[in-house]
Amino acid sequence: MRALILASLFVFIPLAAVAPSPAHAALELRRVDSSLVDLPFGRDVDTVSSWVRERLERLYAPRIKAAIDDNDRAKRRAQLDREVFEFRSRLIAFDGRRTGYEVSAVAGEFMAGTDEAMLVLKDPDGDHFFFFINGRMWKYARMLPTPNPFPDRIAEQASRLKKPDLVETARDGGGPPTAVKAMWSDDKLRLRLWNRRLLYGFDLMVIEYRPLADKIDELRGGREVGKVAPTLEPDLDGFLLDDGVDEEELLRKKAATEKTAKP
Repeated sequence: MRALILASLFVFIPLAAVAPSPAHAALELRRVDSSLVDLPFGRDVDTVSSWVRERLERLYAPRIKAAIDDNDRAKRRAQLDREVFEFRSRLIAFDGRRTGYEVSAVAGEFMAGTDEAMLVLKDPDGDHFFFFINGRMWKYARMLPTPNPFPDRIAEQASRLKKPDLVETARDGGGPPTAVKAMWSDDKLRLRLWNRRLLYGFDLMVIEYRPLADKIDELRGGREVGKVAPTLEPDLDGFLLDDGVDEEELLRKKAATEKTAKP
């Protein structure tokens, strides 16, 4: 069911800086997606679940209004309640046990063996992820459909917000470099777009709440992503990625190495 709210191998090229916009230029989430304007950053799981319920209620309202009788109306309301319950019950604790997300589009967005957790809102157009640290939401991510080239997505976002602060490029074989990541930020938020089409068929949009994100290493107890904690399952180590590294980037580097090695 549709949920609430409506992301060839490359040769890796280092991060390329784009002339940053003025630091005071605010990121207005209404320009990204009006439904995200009041994302409950810094709030607990119950508050986030209530936030999701309010938006699902708006989605279901026309369906409930169009019900043919009281019985049909009750069924649709029960369907809404079930979807909210399923969302709330999907809380995933990154406590050191394997979750399945260690190899996923959001791998590297969390650290195993810490007080981190994630809620997932299923959506056929791309799932939504709500990340928590010490019980507070600090990051939101969403898988985005890919009808157009990734550079077009960056250009569209830039027209709504401002010029990106950073753009990372990669080379498609012998072709010209093309953008694979972009970032915008202000004093409160950091927005990242990431081309994840090679393995997952989506782009990834990530919005971080900087009052928590900027001190995430401290909140994680000084550990770095990819560093194994004593509480982790022994075989989980092989699934963890270092901070900033993903499977697609590894494939790009492998392709570059193989191309260089050819006579």
